[in-house]
Amino acid sequence: MDAFRKLYVYLKPHKLTFAGVIFAALIMSACEASIAAVVKILFEEVFEKKVEDKKLLICLSIVGIYFVHGIFRFIHSFYLRYTSDIICNQMRLDLQSKLTKFTLSFHAKNTGGALMSKVLNDVGQVQYGVLKITDIVKEPFTILLSLAWLLYLDWKLTLGIMLVAPLIFTILKQLGRSARKYSLKQQESLEEITSTYKETLDGMRIIHSYNLENVAASRLKRNLDKFLSLRKIIITREELAGPSTELLASITISGVFFYAATMVIKGETTIGSFMSYLTALAIMQAPLKKLQDAFVRLQGMIVSIHRVFDVLDAKEEVPQIANPKPFPQNWDYIEFRNISFKYEDGTSTIKNINLKVKRGEMIALVGESGSGKSTLVNLLERFYEPTSGDISIGGVSIKEMSLEQLRQNIALVTQDVFLFNDTISQNIKYGNTLKENISVQASAELANASDFVEKMESGYETKAGDRGTRLSGGEKQRISLARAFYKNAPILILDEATSALDSQSETEVQKGIEQLTKGRTVFVIAHRLSTILNADRILVLKNGEICEEGTHETLIQKQGHYFKFYQLQT
Repeated sequence: MDAFRKLYVYLKPHKLTFAGVIFAALIMSACEASIAAVVKILFEEVFEKKVEDKKLLICLSIVGIYFVHGIFRFIHSFYLRYTSDIICNQMRLDLQSKLTKFTLSFHAKNTGGALMSKVLNDVGQVQYGVLKITDIVKEPFTILLSLAWLLYLDWKLTLGIMLVAPLIFTILKQLGRSARKYSLKQQESLEEITSTYKETLDGMRIIHSYNLENVAASRLKRNLDKFLSLRKIIITREELAGPSTELLASITISGVFFYAATMVIKGETTIGSFMSYLTALAIMQAPLKKLQDAFVRLQGMIVSIHRVFDVLDAKEEVPQIANPKPFPQNWDYIEFRNISFKYEDGTSTIKNINLKVKRGEMIALVGESGSGKSTLVNLLERFYEPTSGDISIGGVSIKEMSLEQLRQNIALVTQDVFLFNDTISQNIKYGNTLKENISVQASAELANASDFVEKMESGYETKAGDRGTRLSGGEKQRISLARAFYKNAPILILDEATSALDSQSETEVQKGIEQLTKGRTVFVIAHRLSTILNADRILVLKNGEICEEGTHETLIQKQGHYFKFYQLQT
């Protein structure tokens, strides 16, 4: 029931529609069950009593019943299917919204393939289950109406038949319990398949370069084989329900034939009642089959609901206060006060750092890989939350600010440039979706990108491709600089912005960076020390602590860690 309470959050806005769908289903059930009564009248009045004037009326009533049934069947099916689409679209939107609010720690623990599987496969299972929910209401109603008619015709025989019902429900219960167990394993297996596909697509260059096509195929085949073995078990459980109940039903119907034939021969019942009884039994077969199918398949939906809500109920969002303070307009410094950070496994990357950065100052962060450079700037944007300490801008803690406003005032340019599969113009505009600060063309010119963009066939309307694959590394980096120009934020983070470029591309990008850093507070993470010679301060990090600090000249004179880095590169 917990799963259905969770699902009700999405069903509630459409409760009137579902009420209409259920009403239509009940009318359909009444139409289906009424056929047995019409059959009784047909045989008794027309075939036995030879009443001529009733045959047309009875035939027309059958047509009328199916006409009404058809109208309500359309209403039922259309609104049920369309509403289930709306519900699942909303569920996917909520998952997307939730995923974008999580800290990077959450995404480090959960692979992209696993999360994609929940958004696509699990929500698909929920959608299929929603379509089955009305069967749980409609089919029992059809069965009850048919059962009432059977009791009316021969209550003794009907009570005898009902002795079979507990056996049917026991079979369904056992099969349902088993189906739920293996449905969870099936969805986990689908996660592995989705992850494998994603890894293959993301790593296509490495796969081609190292001739790993067969390795990738064997990994996928291993996962698919595991999925198939689980599907074999689940299909077995699902399909066993039908033959089991059908066998019991056939034994029951055979007994009814024998009993009814005896009664007709003795003259204790009419052929009309006999045929009506058989018709009512036949009518019950389809609802019973749909009901047992719905019961078994809803087990898979229950598993998927829990998996989806594992994400929706997760408490790993960046915490925000109810009434945030506005981002200070006339701030004069950024302060890191006693900042430490540990990952969940206990690994410490930042240890009690104290740092005060004046507005307009350029701070360069230097150190070995894993020394805490990127972690420090990630904490400024609240991609992670510090284990202890606080960061403030203009004396206002970033935890007391609106997360949106905080990030609106920080521009990020990274080594691994991400561009959307959209036009170059739109990729630049993504720098600031709230307002237009300067034109796209002006941003591109400042980033030294306008020359190559305008030479393209479609200019700024050229599609960048998936993750910017239609552009070279230097071109992508200059588009990311143009995006930062368009954002026009007072704080700029350059995280290894030129380390992956060749010398010529680096020169072009460096021209854009020189323009971008003017008048801004800049944090530069760089392995190439030639790009930070003019920094106001250079901080050398080692094991999560600042071990040296000063200008390029003063650090060279100290002949410490920075001096060794510089010697290695020159």
